[in-house]
Amino acid sequence: MCAGDVVVGEPANVDYLEALIKDHNIDIRQFGVGQAKNLSALYHELGKHECSLLIRESQLIRLVDLVVLRVASANGKYLVEAEQTFTDGRSRKVQRLPAVMCRAKGKGIESALLEVARVLESELKTTPEVVSVDVLNSQEEVTVEMSVSQSYPGLETIYRRFIFNAAVSQAAAPEKASAIGQPDCRSFKTSLVDGTQIRWEWWSLEKCKKASMPIQPQTSGLEEFEGFKRLLGSSWDEASLTELLTRHRVDTKLFGVGGARTIEQLASEVNSG
Repeated sequence: MCAGDVVVGEPANVDYLEALIKDHNIDIRQFGVGQAKNLSALYHELGKHECSLLIRESQLIRLVDLVVLRVASANGKYLVEAEQTFTDGRSRKVQRLPAVMCRAKGKGIESALLEVARVLESELKTTPEVVSVDVLNSQEEVTVEMSVSQSYPGLETIYRRFIFNAAVSQAAAPEKASAIGQPDCRSFKTSLVDGTQIRWEWWSLEKCKKASMPIQPQTSGLEEFEGFKRLLGSSWDEASLTELLTRHRVDTKLFGVGGARTIEQLASEVNSG
């Protein structure tokens, strides 16, 4: 984030969120129309800590962290989320790699493993025995970009993507492999908890490249995220982190107040990477 950014707290209700969006000159009438999601969907994302909002120089911005899987088949094709169909019958083309929005459970390997499991279970309706994901040995790939949200028109969104390589296991039971269109790379469908239907397809490398999907190793970021360095070491505790934050003029008295996380929780996240 940039100096001067103000993080918006979780809205108390949908009406408060609607007022906040209107106050920042975003046309709420575009939500829930065509390919866009409705305001309730954004409210639930915020409630599940799958995204957050901040104000930058009077502009309202949505922040989203994503865990993305680059799933390859034995014949070199890649799994792509092609289309979503909502419960009201509306549909939209998405054309992206399998992904979930990260929830606020800390960072590091343990958190990544949890989010990868969510992609497999909630999005693909499969298991690690069918799709193996290389989390521990993958070279870290993080991309950051800012664009207007397809889901919420007019709302600028910063997307930070953590990308991991994955592959269809050759040892998977035939009936389980068939459920994700293998071995002949058929399209298939899954259903989300909210009733949204997802159509998945297996695309060639060339088709993925034409759609600008991150099939090749990625390293890119926004200017405001460049130059940041990780805290070295893995033995931070409440006292040492409090001293560091105080030295950088951070008001530590605000930690652990209301819905804010404690310094002890922050230390745990830093130590986990």
